[in-house]
Amino acid sequence: MPSPWWTHKNLSNDEKRRLKAAYIRLNPGRGLTERNIDITSDGRVLITGKRSGDTYKSYLDDVTTNLARPAATAEPTVNGTYEDKLSSTDATITGTGIPGATIKVTLQDNSVQTTRVDRQGNWTINLLKPMRDSQYITGKGKAIEVVQIMNGQESAVVRKTVDLGTFLILENNLSSSNRSGYGKMIAGQKYIELAVPHDALFMSLEANLTQEGKFGSDDNRSQLAITRDSITSAWKVHGGGTFLRKDTAKPDLIKKIEVLPGAQFGYQRIRITTSDEFKIKETGDTVLKYKGKDRPLGPETVPVVAGLRIVPRYNSGQVVPEHRMTSGNATNAAPTIAVTTPSTTLNVDQAISDATIKSMVRVNDLEDDARQTNGTPVQADIVSYSKNGQTVAAIDPSVEGEYTVTLRARDSQDKLSNNTVQVKVAFTLPREDAKNAVNNAAKAKNTAIDNNNNLTAEEKAAEKAKVEAAKNAALAGIDQAKTTAARNAAQNKGTSDINAVNPVPVAKPAANDALEQAAVNKINEISQRPDLTREEKQAFMDQVRAARDAAKAKVNNAANNQAVTTARDQGLNAVNNLPTPAAKYPEALGHVRQAADAKRQAIRDNANLTAEEQADALRQVDAAQTAAEAAINQNHTNATLAKADSDGVKAINAINPQGTTKPAASQAFGTSSSSQAPSYQQQ
Repeated sequence: MPSPWWTHKNLSNDEKRRLKAAYIRLNPGRGLTERNIDITSDGRVLITGKRSGDTYKSYLDDVTTNLARPAATAEPTVNGTYEDKLSSTDATITGTGIPGATIKVTLQDNSVQTTRVDRQGNWTINLLKPMRDSQYITGKGKAIEVVQIMNGQESAVVRKTVDLGTFLILENNLSSSNRSGYGKMIAGQKYIELAVPHDALFMSLEANLTQEGKFGSDDNRSQLAITRDSITSAWKVHGGGTFLRKDTAKPDLIKKIEVLPGAQFGYQRIRITTSDEFKIKETGDTVLKYKGKDRPLGPETVPVVAGLRIVPRYNSGQVVPEHRMTSGNATNAAPTIAVTTPSTTLNVDQAISDATIKSMVRVNDLEDDARQTNGTPVQADIVSYSKNGQTVAAIDPSVEGEYTVTLRARDSQDKLSNNTVQVKVAFTLPREDAKNAVNNAAKAKNTAIDNNNNLTAEEKAAEKAKVEAAKNAALAGIDQAKTTAARNAAQNKGTSDINAVNPVPVAKPAANDALEQAAVNKINEISQRPDLTREEKQAFMDQVRAARDAAKAKVNNAANNQAVTTARDQGLNAVNNLPTPAAKYPEALGHVRQAADAKRQAIRDNANLTAEEQADALRQVDAAQTAAEAAINQNHTNATLAKADSDGVKAINAINPQGTTKPAASQAFGTSSSSQAPSYQQQ
């Protein structure tokens, strides 16, 4: 055996490191690292294995021999893209092996590509066609097989599983995002361009995330979802996974799915065109909070932490590990606004639209101008109107003056410009006289007041004063008007105020009301009198009405307030103090009392009556008088009262008591005297 080109006694540290690396490659199954290999000064290689007490010793001569004619039993190493797995988007397969060895890679279609391990022990295969996922997708490929060939001998086969590749958000060149690890997007991005693995079948795009936890856990998100049946099929909308709120599918959020040219190796370039309803939010913007199925969103809001996140899926039921999800960060440059027409002048009553005012400024927006966004493109908003330093709700073209209009730009995502601008809108006015209309209205109204005889002189004067005040106010308004509308308004208000003067008499109606009420009270008083017959009541009531009517006539003819008062007071006195003496009832009662008194006197004068008989007769008189008075004290006409009077007197006069005790005694006494006389004579 030839002498080695080095000896252990003159090895440099770098040479020792290279020898350790070679030893590791020659013994791939022992789990060696530089830490468990030591080269001693006596030429031995000491190896400590993974298991306790597992020690291997060799001499450098053996290493040298193996370096010169190594056994090809050592398997090559294959670098994994995802831990120990390859990716379907890999353009190369790399690894390490024995310097000078041949690496043979058998691909999924059984084609073979080879390469040679370089002097540093590294090798690379530049793939001619992409690999497919070898685990989950429909039409999956087989594992990739790699062997190392040295001196005509092949190592054992190393098989590598292929996993679905990484999904990428293609950069929007309008985005200013510098957020590390996030794709560059813009707020409201209409066209979402993605680089997806050529063998991808399904993906969800979660938008406006308010938390970046487990996929599908953010109830506040919106979402798009697309799928295809195989890697050769066209992409289509997955309706159930496309929504603005999670419980309401809205597949029409996706308008078009296109496959674009220019994709890098292993990828497919896709453009998703979204509807105006779908708006990716700028980080820090807010969305309405989701509060449950079928419940309205908000009004509470939640801040957005990420504009978009791709959730790759192997199929409809299996999601790629979360650490391989790709997020995008959306930015939005504020719109700008500048004045192009500083001012404009119009005639009064010539309307100016908001659109005309907005045309006096120019607005721009980086994203909207590029037609890259959903929503209404950038436009000018009118912030406020002011006149004479005071904020007003709107421009009134009917009033002469100058308005300052403040505007601000608003983009499709409702972001406002950082500045506002102002333009001037002025109105000028020709003036005309409208006083004749007001004066004519006042003259007509005063004539009507003069002809109203229900008014007193004082009331007429007061109403004319109102007309004069309305006329003067209208004339002053016309003099001060600065617009046709203001002049017409002053004229119309003046004539309206003059015509609205509607004199309402007060003194005469009040006096007549007082007279009427006094008459009602007097008539009620008479009607309640029990000592008047119906004819007497009617006669007195007629007298009351006559007194009332006479007083009202005087009131109505009175010229002024004092005359009204005098006529009223005289009338009240005449009504209230009208004499209403009772005649018929007192007369009838007098007749009854006279008859009763006479009858009592006759009874008392009747000597034939005993005291007991007199008392009984007097009681009969009292009863008859009481009954007669009760009959009289009813509601009578003159005729029925006269009859009650007559019947009562007759009843009293009919009482004619006849004594019985005294006449009987007298008769008995006479008989006794006659029979005893002879006896007296005899004696």
